[in-house]
Amino acid sequence: MWTEWLFQRDNDPEHSSKLVKTLLMEQIVNFTNETELMRKITKVWSEIPAEFFVRLIESMPPRSHEVIKSKVSSTSY
Repeated sequence: MWTEWLFQRDNDPEHSSKLVKTLLMEQIVNFTNETELMRKITKVWSEIPAEFFVRLIESMPPRSHEVIKSKVSSTSY
């Protein structure tokens, strides 16, 4: 079992904004065991509305099309 966690992110300016930094600091939680961690993960996932996942799934065809069309360059997504 891991005793330390490392949160990695790239240098995208959106990831280093004051708001994001504040939100990340507020989310820091120390878990003492895997059961507690799994309980929290399950709780958080159950709070995400099903419609969110439906929208993600529905967005995949246009995203995939853009990737193919871009021929390995960046896309609008």
